[in-house]
Amino acid sequence: MDSDVQKTQGNNMLSFGYSSKGNYKNLPQRHGDTEEIRRNAERKRNGEAKKLFFIAFSPSLHLLPFSLVFFVFLCASVSLWLIMSFPLVVTGDEGKDAEAPIELVFVKGGCFQMGNIFADEENNKKIPVYNKGSSLFGDGNEGEFNDEVPVHEVCVDDFYIGKYEITRSEFENFFSETGYVTDAQKMGCFGKVGYKWRKKMDFSWKKVDFPQTDRHPAVCISYNDTQEFIKWLNKKFDGKYRLLTEAEWEYAARSGGKAEKWAGTNNESELSDYAWYDKNSGGKTHPVGQKKPNGLGIYDMSGNVWEWVEDWYEVDYYDRSPKINPLNTSPSHAKSMRSGPWSVSSQVVRTFYRGSDIPYSICDGLGFRVAKSL
Repeated sequence: MDSDVQKTQGNNMLSFGYSSKGNYKNLPQRHGDTEEIRRNAERKRNGEAKKLFFIAFSPSLHLLPFSLVFFVFLCASVSLWLIMSFPLVVTGDEGKDAEAPIELVFVKGGCFQMGNIFADEENNKKIPVYNKGSSLFGDGNEGEFNDEVPVHEVCVDDFYIGKYEITRSEFENFFSETGYVTDAQKMGCFGKVGYKWRKKMDFSWKKVDFPQTDRHPAVCISYNDTQEFIKWLNKKFDGKYRLLTEAEWEYAARSGGKAEKWAGTNNESELSDYAWYDKNSGGKTHPVGQKKPNGLGIYDMSGNVWEWVEDWYEVDYYDRSPKINPLNTSPSHAKSMRSGPWSVSSQVVRTFYRGSDIPYSICDGLGFRVAKSL
């Protein structure tokens, strides 16, 4: 590049060394080649202008790595903002579990007085153990409540509880994936046919003597069936599902250990707003979640169906129950049940009432609810 071009580069970067008037006028001239010199200068000027355009309007190659870093940083920042502003999953007390199609409610642990805190006013008495038999058809007659005392302090850790009893739809998912045959499908299920309880070989979670929808609680479920369902659930998901303990169940039913005779109320005049039982059920179960929830937002903790819990049943267990997270693991003749079904009196759907029966017992008022450990 000649000296004139170098000088002009310093004075006019945009023209890359050439003014619009053309520097070819200052070049040395010879006779006969003036026109050729002019044409060469024009070509040179046009080429340099194109080079200038490329430099001015194209990204510089040496800056490309920095541009890529900035682009990645910008994308990451926008993605983080979207995640923080719009949560994709709700769990616990605000909705469904992150993966499983079972709605859960978070229960903050604490201590409470477990057992029948109204025992004095109800005039209950401790009576011999042989007066406590099967609870499937219990009607709450005097003398059945000896296992609800003594009242004793119990503390439970945080946990999740099913917002509803396990429904037929949820149980059908398990059945469809595993082909599991329930105890009722093998040996029949007790159901109320007319005014009598009968064992029917064609009764199971699929069919009983009253109409059911997918939102009805699954019934004719034995304790053994619950264990197979939970095994499937844990294999499919995160391995933390289980049945409630008796202490957890009562603590949750009483809205976190409050002095509640029924789940959500102490007034029997209000019980029909919270529970399905013999006075309002019409002789059948009902879809979950139709009544008012208790203080923790949990439905049907009193009535609709019995709910299996994990403890082995002993009538005098409260005499020696530990204070922290009690769970009776000593095998006995029966497993414990809570809640009470659609067919029983208001006494049996109290939050303190302790039902029990053999692990393969089945009837059209017996289902379950799941818990999940943190």
